[in-house]
Amino acid sequence: MARWLVAGLGNPGSAYETTRHNMGFLAADLLARRLKGRFVRSRWKAVAAKCEFAGDEVVVLKPHSYMNLSGGPVSAAMCALDVDPAHLIVMFDDMDLAPGKIRVRPSGSAGGHKGMKSIIASLGTDCFARVRIGIGHPPAYAETVDYVLERPNRQESKILAFGIATAAEAVEEIIVSGVEAAASKFNGQAVPKED
Repeated sequence: MARWLVAGLGNPGSAYETTRHNMGFLAADLLARRLKGRFVRSRWKAVAAKCEFAGDEVVVLKPHSYMNLSGGPVSAAMCALDVDPAHLIVMFDDMDLAPGKIRVRPSGSAGGHKGMKSIIASLGTDCFARVRIGIGHPPAYAETVDYVLERPNRQESKILAFGIATAAEAVEEIIVSGVEAAASKFNGQAVPKED
């Protein structure tokens, strides 16, 4: 039985709960529900849900260190669980993708995402799978920080919910078939049009 660590990135606390920057947390919540896991407080400054999927153990993690310090809890969990970077999957929001789109990658830079930057620095490698969830670019008049920490309206929330659900499916596909198969299945998938 292999062991996987799936980290969804976000900020703890009700003030951030449904903001654009918390797509990783929302995808982690959905994945844990799909795999019938329950989040409990862990000693890694995070909450974690132990699940089973396709004969493997899957630990779904939500770091509670705030986004920019995500690397500490992720690397602590990897050490404690003896998980190799090849079995780490990180889900997070991405402004360079249209809302609701996802992109699966086997490795790569942080692309300006501070949570990813922290994880790469803590692990000393960028060779781990990631599932990016599109939130779109802020309008010209908006500050990036305000945009990512804002709650989307109802229309946009529906589109983002599609991205969150697709991200959870993509994680399952990575575990079963590998990251390349998941990338070819989900990258470029069309997002439903707004009503």
